[in-house]
Amino acid sequence: MVKDCLVFLDYDCDDMYDFLKSAANTIFKSGLVQDSDAFYRALLAREEEITTGVGRGVAFPHAYGDFIDYPFVCLFRTKKTLDYKSIDGEPVDLFFVIGTPTNAEELHLKILSRLAQNFAQGEFREELRISEEAELIRQVLLRIFQPMVNIITNDNKIKKAILKEFSPKINFFFHENGKTVEPFEIHISDLSFAINTEPNNRLIKKVLTLEEAQVSLRNLLNKNKEGQA
Repeated sequence: MVKDCLVFLDYDCDDMYDFLKSAANTIFKSGLVQDSDAFYRALLAREEEITTGVGRGVAFPHAYGDFIDYPFVCLFRTKKTLDYKSIDGEPVDLFFVIGTPTNAEELHLKILSRLAQNFAQGEFREELRISEEAELIRQVLLRIFQPMVNIITNDNKIKKAILKEFSPKINFFFHENGKTVEPFEIHISDLSFAINTEPNNRLIKKVLTLEEAQVSLRNLLNKNKEGQA
């Protein structure tokens, strides 16, 4: 989903415009975009349309274009909070700058959804605010974008077999009943299926054997590796 994730702590800037300009240039120097000015203009245009300050001190500036070769996410934690016209009126200190290539709108939305899902947790936000280890933060963020799979099963032996082969390369969410799986979870996941049981969810069509599930999961991992190559 995301080929790279960079982390910049104690980032120094004066206001929203200064941040967007500086962040675009930093990302350009990191080799993630081909044109710093084009990226800046795209980020700014998005903010002028509607703020990406989602509240609780977090913002998701994002853009896509042909000056981006592959999807990336960069976390900027600023030295001081910035007025970012957030929906709750609070200043921002955690900025996730997201870039995706042209014609990758669905992937773009999925990246935003994964981030939003995790940032709904106060503990997660606080951990990013207090940690001083950029690489540790980077590894935590990369896990958000690992393949995500919902599995409906009532058999603990199946669950153990799946985890033994695929954990921690895949983020699994096991459910005993498909009715507990929300449409949002299915939308942001890479796969959702049942193993040897009735899904009881109109959005989940597949009922697989354990062997069929293992093949599907191996294919997902291979596809993910190819996307990162």
